[in-house]
Amino acid sequence: MQITNASQMVKLEKDPHAAFALIIDGKALAYALKDDMKNQFLSLAVDCASVICCRVSPKQKALVSIHTLNYSAITNTNKMVICLYPLKTML
Repeated sequence: MQITNASQMVKLEKDPHAAFALIIDGKALAYALKDDMKNQFLSLAVDCASVICCRVSPKQKALVSIHTLNYSAITNTNKMVICLYPLKTML
């Protein structure tokens, strides 16, 4: 429900210079990355200027990076993903 509301808020914003940030913790991220919520979460994440994942496991960091890169490639959006750890060591 919160992901849907946030997505609507971002899409309805009239100011072209408005920037949104998404902040999510590890417990909420576990739900957001489930199959039934993943696409909504990634759509919202790509629409935001910044996404901050706090108190997440190394595996969750890798999953967010991989899913965001894949989603960006599929939807032709250019988003930079910065990962502090090598992805191959986290999976």
